[in-house]
Amino acid sequence: MVDYSSVKRITRPMMVREEEAVYHAREKGSLFRTRTPPRLIDLFCGAGGMTLGFTKLCGHCFEPVWANDFNHYAANTYNANFGTHCIEGDINDILEDPSITHREAARF
Repeated sequence: MVDYSSVKRITRPMMVREEEAVYHAREKGSLFRTRTPPRLIDLFCGAGGMTLGFTKLCGHCFEPVWANDFNHYAANTYNANFGTHCIEGDINDILEDPSITHREAARF
């Protein structure tokens, strides 16, 4: 039989305080000071809602490096908000075109 009396119980208020501390550390950028930020690709990106959730604007430190959408207006909106790394077109055609995939892969 296992004795659980010495195990510290995690209460809900304790978890909330810990999550808030992590959020504030992310906000200040102290979680990623010694490392390069993780890179993010966004397939079927639309206007970039997922990318927005992973960037510094929402307390995260991911760096968006590549995106794709087949809708012209969505790709233009994404590029206006996050840089010019969104490629417009069908993902199947993009993956089959060696000039695009090799050129894009060389950037990373």
